[in-house]
Amino acid sequence: MLYRTDADWVIDRLRQVPRLTLGVVGDLILDEYLFGDVRRISPEAPVPIVEIRDRTIRPGGAANVALNLKALGAEVYLFGVIGDDPAGYELKAALREENIHLEGLLTDPSRPTTVKTRVVSQNQQMIRLDKEDPSPLSSPITHQLLEALTHAEVDLDALIIQDYNKGTLTPPLIEGILRQKGRWFLAVDPKKENFFRYQGVHLLKPNFREAREALGAVGETASVTKLADVIMEQLAPEVLVITLGKEGMALYTPEDAYHIPARSVEVYDVTGAGDTAIAFLVLGFLIGLPPESAGLLASLAAGIEIQKFGAAQVSLEELIPVIQEEWQDLAQKIRIHHKQGGRNR
Repeated sequence: MLYRTDADWVIDRLRQVPRLTLGVVGDLILDEYLFGDVRRISPEAPVPIVEIRDRTIRPGGAANVALNLKALGAEVYLFGVIGDDPAGYELKAALREENIHLEGLLTDPSRPTTVKTRVVSQNQQMIRLDKEDPSPLSSPITHQLLEALTHAEVDLDALIIQDYNKGTLTPPLIEGILRQKGRWFLAVDPKKENFFRYQGVHLLKPNFREAREALGAVGETASVTKLADVIMEQLAPEVLVITLGKEGMALYTPEDAYHIPARSVEVYDVTGAGDTAIAFLVLGFLIGLPPESAGLLASLAAGIEIQKFGAAQVSLEELIPVIQEEWQDLAQKIRIHHKQGGRNR
């Protein structure tokens, strides 16, 4: 039976998340928001003058994935690199406040902490300023990070690789992790540069644009089905999820293909939606949901996240009423294609 999960069963399984111990490795980002008012145009150039009245910071990138897992009560270990600078200190302090385990957080004085600064006025982002060094980590730092993962004094139920092309995921680090993939449920949110290094992982989750870019000329006009066929053939993940924005997500296993619908909500900010999606996909599989239900759980969680400002997390208290109200209806809208002697439903 396709829809063997009901809302109450899913909620009951989600209450088991605090038993899980999860790891996240990847590019760490400090999201900085400067809020202000615009009352005049600069006399120096035809640009608005923003009078800054408030500032806030949030952990972003792989750190945001860690916070999404922690929001459901899991024990979370974060592995990555920050600079020896004020932004790095702020990011580390913010993560420590959320009780994220930071034994695998390294400091590299030779590079800055990646910072995305957004200037916001009247609830509209006016400009984003990025400070980063996307060059690959040095060999010594790569070795230290791999050692931290390899010799972590904890058994992880899953490891999520979160790649933002900011230099953390070097080929030697990826290869070192993949040599140990039998230790964990291994999930990857890839980017173009390393896309085809992630061979044989449990879960691969690009978005549609990333998948097209990774396939180059082949992907420029390819349909999502064609992209999936190529990726499944070349990388052979156990599960491939291609997120499609407001169209939901396409989920593929070697036997079946599913289209998971998205919630119909007003989008406020898509920042961090992919982080939420991979976090809840992994949680869904670890608590025993079948693929289509894990996909639906992630779709519902992402639908909550995009109604918030900036990269945000989704709590169980927020998720439960949405599952109770919308699970059954959206489950009936999942489309499945059985690849071997099956039929569309």
